Amino acid sequence: DLEARMAEGEVGEEGEEGGDSSDDARVTRGPLIERNALRSCTVGILCSGAGVLQPRVRSNTLSRCELAGLELARGSEAVAEANAVAESAQVGILVTTNAQPLLLANCVRSSGQAGLEVSEGAVCSALRCELSANRGHGALVRGAGSRLFLRRSKLCGNRLAGVLIFDRAAATVSGCDLCDGHAAGIEVGAGCSAVLLRNAVRGNGLGASAQFRGRHKVFSDASAAGITIRAAATPVVERNVLARNAGAGVYADHGAGGRVAHNEFARNAFDVVKLRPGALTLVEGNVELELELGDEGPSQAATAGAGA
Repeated sequence: DLEARMAEGEVGEEGEEGGDSSDDARVTRGPLIERNALRSCTVGILCSGAGVLQPRVRSNTLSRCELAGLELARGSEAVAEANAVAESAQVGILVTTNAQPLLLANCVRSSGQAGLEVSEGAVCSALRCELSANRGHGALVRGAGSRLFLRRSKLCGNRLAGVLIFDRAAATVSGCDLCDGHAAGIEVGAGCSAVLLRNAVRGNGLGASAQFRGRHKVFSDASAAGITIRAAATPVVERNVLARNAGAGVYADHGAGGRVAHNEFARNAFDVVKLRPGALTLVEGNVELELELGDEGPSQAATAGAGA
């Protein structure tokens, strides 16, 4: 039974103990930046530079900043924990220029371009974060060498993709709840790589343009899919639940690669997997399930994954 298995916590990164990581215990020897309320700054808090004395940024409220509520740059390995970032004009949390921070249980809402941006060769680990109701993407990963490890997080109600990976960037997204977005839950851009494992991707594509099949309205384009794979992208898409998306569960564009295997699909409005002509994506071992109306299996699974 899908609902029972998911309620038992099956959603989560394979090999994890409860989905957490030793990164949780990362020790910082630098200053503690704690319990500040900053509003209408260019950047609320900036942590820049490598070295032994890395700060811990904890329990701050950062709102209506012009560039970013929190910026981690130039090799920073800071730990940012339990911060609330809202209404940034551009980005809620910006991780850039080779930074390698750890983000724990931060909440970013109502930001402009993205809730979280990882760019310019940065490598970011984010665990138990919420990136929701942003006016752009939930998380944006861009540029060669940039990588996001996003685990057990919630990305809901974003105006653009829940996670967008593009311009030769890479990401691992596992145990996350990606729901009720106006575009695709996850989009893997041209030439990008990704590992998408044990996520609940549900109810996305709300803002996509409609087409008609007979008298029935359907959404067949990439922006309505649960997961979209662009040309020359090579993601591994395994053991996810994709349900109630406005288009296909997975959409593979012309020339897309990668593998879609052992996923469970339920009540998507269009195809389970839509392969455009010329798509090279390997599709195997997937299951389509019939869920009753009101069955909240995917929702419960994602909640367990995001909140554990």
